[in-house]
Amino acid sequence: KSIKGKPDSHEAINNPDLVANNSGTDQNSNREKMVVYAKSLIGIKYVWAGSTESGFDCSGFTSYVCKKYGIAIPRTASGQMEDSKKVKLDNAQKGDLVFFGSGAKITHVGMVVSNKGEELSMVHASTSKGVIVTNVEKSTYWKPKLKGAGTYLE
Repeated sequence: KSIKGKPDSHEAINNPDLVANNSGTDQNSNREKMVVYAKSLIGIKYVWAGSTESGFDCSGFTSYVCKKYGIAIPRTASGQMEDSKKVKLDNAQKGDLVFFGSGAKITHVGMVVSNKGEELSMVHASTSKGVIVTNVEKSTYWKPKLKGAGTYLE
């Protein structure tokens, strides 16, 4: 299914730069392109320690998407949080990462797909459903585990 003016997911997989963009700034267009590309991977199954399109774990997914845009990030969720530039949750933008855990331990990461000011939503590799989009604000599972946000984008 192609949304008018947007590539279908098959086109986006083959050409991450193929995105309708009206934002006017490179920063926003890169964020938008990353999110469109990340969403094109929805449906790929969860594989523990997976970091390819044959299956992802959470940090394998975020590092894979970032790598497509020339951004090298650590391989683990905790390493990604540690290494990222911290962002207030209220200021998290598309393409930023959100981190989850219990206590001080970071155990999960996802990529923000919502606009600043909207309910926080992420695309992530879920153990039960593979790559999906989740509304963090409405999730009784993820919301209490939310620990922070960080970015590797300018």
